[in-house]
Amino acid sequence: MDQFFQTIWNYYDGKNLDYGIKDIDVIYYDNSDLSVEKDLEYYNIINKYIKSKGFNYDVDVSNEARMHLWKIEHNQGENIEQYKNSEDAISKWIATVHAVGITKENNDVKVYAPYGLSDIFSKTIRPIKHQANSKELYEKKAESWNNRFEGLTVIEW
Repeated sequence: MDQFFQTIWNYYDGKNLDYGIKDIDVIYYDNSDLSVEKDLEYYNIINKYIKSKGFNYDVDVSNEARMHLWKIEHNQGENIEQYKNSEDAISKWIATVHAVGITKENNDVKVYAPYGLSDIFSKTIRPIKHQANSKELYEKKAESWNNRFEGLTVIEW
């Protein structure tokens, strides 16, 4: 979840909290409908809502149940097994600072952070080595973050 750790780093750097945040990642898990059309339906609903509230973010909507197909379609590395659920997907994202999910159930906000939050608070970029990830993608992301934020520690792949 790019915006979570980037918001914290913007706070640490004394910048506007939304500085440099390109999009908001919204994920869900629906094994019964792996269609791109369902993602687009949710994308349109969420974007309409976000814009109606005056936010200028782009929203990226992904059914994590179909990411193994997306990776094949977009030549993003090896064939990977289908994720079991959203938490399984999050635990395999590119870096520990990125591997955070936040959801609201009833009146409770729940945070899923399989690697904890210490790398976010220490501004440490640490790779998650998984067959869905590549050294090249990790280095590209790390370079982008390093160009936008001060005082990062980047752990080599």
